[in-house]
Amino acid sequence: MSSDAPMPVANMPSVGMTMGGLLAGLSFTAMLYGISIPQLVMYYRRYPTDPRLFRYSIVLLWILDTLHLALISSALYSYLVTSHGNYQAMLNIAWSLRSQNTVSRIIVVGIQALYVVRIWKLGRHFSTVLPWCSLLSVVTTLAASLYAVHATYNVQGFLNLPSVSAAIATVFSATAVSDIAIAIIMCFCLHKGRELTRVSSTIKIIGTLMRLVIMSGSTTSVCSLLVLFSIIAWPDSLIFLAFDMIISKLYMNSLLAMLNYRKIPLELAMNLGHPISIPSSGAGLEFAPDESRETAI
Repeated sequence: MSSDAPMPVANMPSVGMTMGGLLAGLSFTAMLYGISIPQLVMYYRRYPTDPRLFRYSIVLLWILDTLHLALISSALYSYLVTSHGNYQAMLNIAWSLRSQNTVSRIIVVGIQALYVVRIWKLGRHFSTVLPWCSLLSVVTTLAASLYAVHATYNVQGFLNLPSVSAAIATVFSATAVSDIAIAIIMCFCLHKGRELTRVSSTIKIIGTLMRLVIMSGSTTSVCSLLVLFSIIAWPDSLIFLAFDMIISKLYMNSLLAMLNYRKIPLELAMNLGHPISIPSSGAGLEFAPDESRETAI
């Protein structure tokens, strides 16, 4: 059926499975955005001397995250208010909904790139291959994102989304695999770094960082897989967009939580009197100075 041909209202997907999915996505997106704001303030208050790469990248990503929420809100306003009662108009993909997908892809690739920077600082001490593997993961996500963005901008309306299902599956599969790969590589580097120290507080700190990495990679990967599952289970709905909308917010909160955690080990080390230091660099944690080999995490 042509996308321009009128479609009987009785044959249209239900509002609950279309606009309801978008509304649910907006609700969770707004909630996660609200959680990221105090984390952002905490980061800039605690680490004003972080490298410019991290300080500028974080604020740029937050601006994009804000734009992402604004675009989703604009799309919902267009569907539920401006086009209220016009079912044919609600089948068209609003420009703001297309744009939010692009912004979301930029945020995901940007945050993965920051993780790779952290891996590069640490992993080069233990392996010459793993940093390149993490870089390849980001390049894979970037290539899949460009493919998906191009495909979604060319689709005419929601009824034609099945024609770009391959592109959607590609980008979220690549994102999930990249998240898992980055998490495994970072955990390996942290584990190797933990072997360089016998200070119990440092070992606990690195163990907690490893758990944060695993939780972050698992959460974003599961969300990507939920997008794929919802496309297969409900091909005529927009439920997959609800999961798509929150992915960038999960990335932002995970990154800020990882950066802000550096303050907790510092206070813990001071209370226990252990010789551990947490520099202001974006890398994070340094091992005890009594080691002949100093490594940054």
